Amino acid sequence: MYGRHRQIAASPTPSSMLIRVRWNARTVGFNHGSVESVIQKACKHFRLGGIEHELVLVSLIEGNLMELSDDTMGRLAEDAIVKLRRIPEERHECHYCRGDEASWADTASQALAFPHICDAEVPIPRTGQDDGERSGTMVFVKTLTGKTIRCRIPPNGATRDLMGFIQDKEGIPPDQQRLIFRGIQLGYRCILSSHGVVEGGTVHLLLRLRGGKPVIYLFPPSPIPDAMVSVRLVPQWTFSHIYPLRNIKLSDDGKQSITWSVSASPNGTLVDNGTGVELSYLFWEAQTRTDSSTSPEVSVGSVGTAEYFDPSRPSLEPGQPTTVLLPFVALLPYLDAALKTVTLHTSARNDFITYWLPALSKKPYVALRFLPQTAYERAAELNVTPTPDVVTRVFMLFRGLATEEAQSDLWSAALGRAGGVDWPSVIGVRQAARDESCFRVLEWGAMEIV
Repeated sequence: MYGRHRQIAASPTPSSMLIRVRWNARTVGFNHGSVESVIQKACKHFRLGGIEHELVLVSLIEGNLMELSDDTMGRLAEDAIVKLRRIPEERHECHYCRGDEASWADTASQALAFPHICDAEVPIPRTGQDDGERSGTMVFVKTLTGKTIRCRIPPNGATRDLMGFIQDKEGIPPDQQRLIFRGIQLGYRCILSSHGVVEGGTVHLLLRLRGGKPVIYLFPPSPIPDAMVSVRLVPQWTFSHIYPLRNIKLSDDGKQSITWSVSASPNGTLVDNGTGVELSYLFWEAQTRTDSSTSPEVSVGSVGTAEYFDPSRPSLEPGQPTTVLLPFVALLPYLDAALKTVTLHTSARNDFITYWLPALSKKPYVALRFLPQTAYERAAELNVTPTPDVVTRVFMLFRGLATEEAQSDLWSAALGRAGGVDWPSVIGVRQAARDESCFRVLEWGAMEIV
């Protein structure tokens, strides 16, 4: 299948060489280039979606199997085959603990580019003691929001002990935690002291934030046999679940997109043209990528200033003019009323609240705000054909607060602000959103910030 005919008179230059990349049972050839460019081409060819930051190239170099760098790419034989592999997440260990010669991550940016993510919840040993009752090493865990968590772990504690402590204190499952120390992502079984995590050390906690259950409704005034609905995400977001299932496309600028073809009835019933499945709405969900190299600046917002929502760095601060704080006992009636003002019908309001209820009920207070539709649109572009008369997109940021924090002076203004925010104006809901003679599109979703 492949010619092994070699030129004797002249050696090929790296730019003219063909590099063969194998993924599972498939092999494809590309022009020789940088590691990054080859991985990007392979992801596009094999339709792997936006996982290029979870992949490496490996090959035999002078008899040793190693991860390829741009320097070692030049040492490849002309007919070499390189293998595309995922970072070995299933071991839950960093390269130091395994004694690997090759380093998966040498700097903070590389550690973020190769995240450890558990697909299933891993059992965590429990002690049932808080930080005041434990003996051992005091470690500070700092989140992206600036919050610092004091953790006391056993003298020879591993990353799993620290993850378990964070789960007990903050309710964050281990599969959503990524712990970074001095630019290295700590593997699940790593002994913390062996990496220099000692008394008073600071570990950075990064979260896999989830944009949960954005669902899209179509309400045409008359039947539409073939409506095209597409969602295109910024690089800070990657699709985690979609329904009905569709191929995820990856553009050269790192943006993922999906497209559905459906028929739509005036009562909101949709039929997937590919499968014939009847639907109430289209569903997508995304997770954040803090490793994205194109992170937009975010304006947190004075009135009249355009906000740019970055899913990997969501902002929910007490000083923002639309952030409100409510005790949980008052939250659900408030939320139902607010969603009604922004045109969510009864079924949509019920789905919204019940879907997020487990997360909303974790703490005695909840801070929330709805994003301006224009800000949300920049993060998740929605296109519908034929063009709707009006599109309403409702996306809420929220996080739970303990009583002590909620009753501090810092949150006093937000606590008294709940009744004074005009959510239809904040979001940008148009009058036509309630006009049944118009072709209306409605979407809702939310994100919990920890």
